Amino acid sequence: MLLLKHQPGIQYEPSIFEPGDLVAVDKNTGEGSVVGNIGFGGNSFGADFSGDTLVGAAKGFTDSGAKFFAVDTATGSRTDFLTLPDIDRVDSITFAAPTTLYFTGSTAASPASSLYALDIPTTTMTKVGDLSARFNGLDFGLDCNLYGVSGTCVYIVNAYTAAETMLFDAASDTDGTGWSGFTIDKRVCLRKCSFLCRRLGCC
Repeated sequence: MLLLKHQPGIQYEPSIFEPGDLVAVDKNTGEGSVVGNIGFGGNSFGADFSGDTLVGAAKGFTDSGAKFFAVDTATGSRTDFLTLPDIDRVDSITFAAPTTLYFTGSTAASPASSLYALDIPTTTMTKVGDLSARFNGLDFGLDCNLYGVSGTCVYIVNAYTAAETMLFDAASDTDGTGWSGFTIDKRVCLRKCSFLCRRLGCC
């Protein structure tokens, strides 16, 4: 489950397999309701909010390259705005600024998981560095660190070098299968972190 954004009692979960539904999950009850269909499924999926806009990235089963798109949270419909033909898999994305995001994934030529930075207006993609494993969750914390999850482990990932520092292994607290995604609750703004405040749009 990939929980994306705190709203009063609601979070969103995009399915990563067919039929590709967007699901709203009530935080208080755990009940989910289908908002609508995104339009395709795939073998990998990442999503995050940029302001009030839900942005997704995925490679469909029959697609050549990864698509980046905006999702209407009222209907589930998507609007594609960018295709990266060299990307073979997208596992997670997170915004560092309104038009700048980081994502983990791989290319057909380099199947090992890597960290990438993407400037959306110019479509400039920069490979930050290789990762030791497949990261299925990525998000910035209030301390400005980039956090990631792989399997049952939680890491700090250097956003400039992709170097990893493992914080803990939660295998003993889970069923051992690990997480398929995660997000950090950023309801509190720390103004000392201007970088993250700009990302959250609260300063």
